[in-house]
Amino acid sequence: MTHVRMTHVRALIAFLVVAGCATLGDETAFPGPLQTTGVGPFRLFTGDETNLPSRPVGAVIVGDFATTGGMRTEAALWVAAAPVLDPVPERDPDVPEDEIDWAQFGARSILRAATRPEDFGFLTSEVVLEATEAWEEDAVFDPWAFPLPDGRVRLYYAAAGGIGIAEGPASGPFVKVAGPILTDARSPTVIQVGDGSFWMFFERGDGIARATSADGLDFVVADEAIDVGLADAELAETRFAHPGAVFAVSPTGREMVRVYFEAHREDGTQVLALAASLDGVAYDRLQNPVLGVPEGDDDYRAPAPYLREDSVTLLYATAPKTIRGDHDAIARAIIGSVAPAFTQLVEPPPEEE
Repeated sequence: MTHVRMTHVRALIAFLVVAGCATLGDETAFPGPLQTTGVGPFRLFTGDETNLPSRPVGAVIVGDFATTGGMRTEAALWVAAAPVLDPVPERDPDVPEDEIDWAQFGARSILRAATRPEDFGFLTSEVVLEATEAWEEDAVFDPWAFPLPDGRVRLYYAAAGGIGIAEGPASGPFVKVAGPILTDARSPTVIQVGDGSFWMFFERGDGIARATSADGLDFVVADEAIDVGLADAELAETRFAHPGAVFAVSPTGREMVRVYFEAHREDGTQVLALAASLDGVAYDRLQNPVLGVPEGDDDYRAPAPYLREDSVTLLYATAPKTIRGDHDAIARAIIGSVAPAFTQLVEPPPEEE
């Protein structure tokens, strides 16, 4: 299945009205705007909204590359990508069928793709960061861009040896300023909370950890594994991965952090899930997935939220795609989604008479 069926949208909306939890929206009879937009359900972008071939559905950028994820700032999409080799090598039969065989691709680097003013697709991307340090080995990935007050961008990223930091103008070039700042860590997502401090959520082992910093450069691990809670006692979850966080303020002024993540299950499926916290210690878990169907049939990964000023939340993620060649390459593409699900990002084309 490659799209969110409206029946699931209606069912999830009904669920949220009845069973909103403390952090995710019980201040009023119906969750307030900032809360509902982040809770979802999210729906995938349409071809009219991206002006791109929707393969997979919701794709926001095209190219013969595989990605482990990306995130959006106001003017750009930041992507970890590796170009497919030409000719495409034969796929290793020992690689699981739903995973990327990196031997079919070149080195992973971090790319920046500019927004297009007329729609929600992105222009052809340019490489802004490559592996150059011994601790990075041959790949940099999992970018998280944090705009600085002076107009520059601080780019958090992962590599084989942990998490690093680079800084530079929004269009590059970027200079590496620290790394690894945390070892045995990947998938960093960094937010600045109400008191001005920085929180980093990251993947470590089979869980999600949290580190804090006064300046966004020197981080100290505060929680080795946050407790995101269980969605369903009958669905054993074995791993939580690839967090994406956003700081939001509710209609009544409550400050909260929403952490989106992959929840991997014992049956081999995974869903995109959400947990929210007021203090970084206790988390409320949304019972249903934020994107896809509760059964976990859709293979969405690497969620990265973007909260707009109009209280609409965009959620970027990855979905499977196939690159055709002498030997097909299984890859992943960046897709976009929006909540509330009824939001129209662009005016629909006029109906033909």
